[in-house]
Amino acid sequence: MVTKQVVNQGTMSGQAVIAPHITELNQYGGIGLLATARPTLGCVIGQLGNKNQAGGTDYFTLTVDMDSPHFSCGAVKIPFLGHGLAFNPSHAGRAAVFEKRGQGACEIDLQTGRMLRAIPTAEERQFYGHGAYSPDGKVLYAAETLTHGSYKGVIMMRDAETLEEIGEFPSYGARPHDCQILADGKTMIITNGGGLVTEQEQGSITYVDIATHKLIRKLTIDNKQFNAGHVAVADNGDIAVVSAPREGMNSKRNGGVTIGGIDRDLKTATGPSNILNKMRGETLSVCIDDNHRTAAATTPDAGRITFWDLDTGELKHTIKVTHPRGVTLTQDKKHFIFSYDRPASKIGLVAVDTLAPVAGYDVDIAYTGSHIVAHSY
Repeated sequence: MVTKQVVNQGTMSGQAVIAPHITELNQYGGIGLLATARPTLGCVIGQLGNKNQAGGTDYFTLTVDMDSPHFSCGAVKIPFLGHGLAFNPSHAGRAAVFEKRGQGACEIDLQTGRMLRAIPTAEERQFYGHGAYSPDGKVLYAAETLTHGSYKGVIMMRDAETLEEIGEFPSYGARPHDCQILADGKTMIITNGGGLVTEQEQGSITYVDIATHKLIRKLTIDNKQFNAGHVAVADNGDIAVVSAPREGMNSKRNGGVTIGGIDRDLKTATGPSNILNKMRGETLSVCIDDNHRTAAATTPDAGRITFWDLDTGELKHTIKVTHPRGVTLTQDKKHFIFSYDRPASKIGLVAVDTLAPVAGYDVDIAYTGSHIVAHSY
C-alpha cells in the first residue's frame, strides 16, 4: 500500500492519500490532480519506481498538493524511471519527463493523470536526464548524448506539437545533463559531465546562444575530480553547480559544490574540511533562494543538506538528515522543500530565513527518484 499516515504536528494531521494502491494505478494508468488555486507551497512532483507482484518494476510521476488539507495526490504511470521534468508553458499541467541515460522520454498531463505520448530519439543517442521548453512553448529541447566515441553532447530540438526533430546544436562538452533557458529567453545553460577521469574533457558549464547555436562561454569545473551535474541559476545569473566524482573514479569519493556565473569564474568549495570530508558520493540536487543569496545542496550518502553563500562561496549551515535527495523552493519562496529517507522518501521543510527545519510537514511520500520540483498549474 502507498497510503501513508501524516505526522501529526500542529495543523498538519490525518490521512494523506499519497498515491492510490499500485493495482489501481496499473488498472487506470494514473490519477489526475487539479492543483489548489493561489498556491503557497505548491504541488511537489517527483518520480517513483515500485516493484510489482510479477517481479518487475512500475514507474510513476507522483504529484502531492502541499496546500490541500489532506495532501491530495495525483500519479501518472510511465514506462521508465523519470529524472528531470520540463513544464510546457502553453499547456497547464503538461510536462515532458526524461530518463537519465536511456531511450525513455514522454509527455504527460498531470491534470488528467495520463501519459499522452512517448518522445522518441535516435538509436545512436540517449536522453541524459533533462530538457526545457522555449518560452513560447513551441520548441522542446532535450540534452542527449551520442552513445559511442567520446560521448559528444547534443541539444536536440523538437516541435512541441508534433515532436518532429527540427534541429540540433552541440552542448560543447561530453555527456550533457542539465539544461535550462535563462531569463532572457535567448541563452541556454548546459552542464556537461565530462569524459572519463583519464580523458581530457572535464566537467563544464556552457552558455549557448539558442538562435545562432554559437558558444558564448565555457566554464570548466576547477577541480578535475568532479563532473558537472545539476545547476541552479539565480536571478542575477550567478550559478550553483553540484557534482559527483568523475566517471571512472570510486563513486564513494567526495562530491562537490561550485559557485560562479557567466561573468564569474567557477570556484569549487574547499572548506570547511570537517564538512567536505564527510560529503562522500554525489552531491545531487541544488536550488537557490535569491532573497537570502543561499544555495541549498543535498548529498545523499553523506546524510547532509548544505547551504552556501552565493556571494562568498562559503558554507552557511548544514543539516543532518537521512539520505536527502531532491530540494526545491516552495511557490511562495519562503521554504526549501527536500525529500529524504530510504528506500522511499519523506518530505520536509526548511525556512529560508533561519535555515531551520519546520515542524508539521514531515509527510511520507513514495518518491524514489533523484529530484523534486514545486510547481503550480
